[in-house]
Amino acid sequence: MVGRALAPKLFVKAKYNNTVLNWHREPEQEFHLYGEAFWNAAKTLLQNDALDKLPIASFDASVIVYLYRHALELFLKEILIGRGGELIDPRPSPEAVLNVGHSLTKLLPDVRRIFVECGWDETFGSNTAVTFDDFTAIVEEFEKADPSSFSFRYPVKKDLTGALDGHFTFSVRQFALTMDEVLGTLSGACYGLPEIANYRAEAVHEAWCEAMQNSEPPDYERD
Repeated sequence: MVGRALAPKLFVKAKYNNTVLNWHREPEQEFHLYGEAFWNAAKTLLQNDALDKLPIASFDASVIVYLYRHALELFLKEILIGRGGELIDPRPSPEAVLNVGHSLTKLLPDVRRIFVECGWDETFGSNTAVTFDDFTAIVEEFEKADPSSFSFRYPVKKDLTGALDGHFTFSVRQFALTMDEVLGTLSGACYGLPEIANYRAEAVHEAWCEAMQNSEPPDYERD
């Protein structure tokens, strides 16, 4: 029958055990949760013992790299869009953060400002990336290999040339070890920054209240 709406086949509500997304209708607060989901998916694929032994399993490695990259992007955007942005002036706008697309390096200057404000720039927190400069070098290396989050999702570019150089060879497990350290630091920041922002806001409020208590009332001239 023309114009008749078809019953859904994919996103169907079951009687029990449904998955619910955007539960609180505040999706701008869920970047880090999405990031952890992609990170967990990558670590699950890494449990395949044949990953670096069978040639066909190499294609799983491309998915793993993509998942790690997307988790990295989501954590960086959470740091800027979430409470971390309150610690710096001017605060990066969510629109500006999202408009950089899939670029990672364009997010780093404001993330660095937040880490400097928290005293984390010289102690980034991982063995591989001791300082924020070390972390920056890792991100730049990643973006050089995958400039627009495209190289590990498709075998070719739009002009049908290879998305990666021929015989692009690397240890996916060593890659994952490094990224696990980096994402661990960023995930910790995502959870720690709201507490720091709350403490900062409370301190500012208390200082304002004290200033008001100690201030002299203004003199008004009577007519």
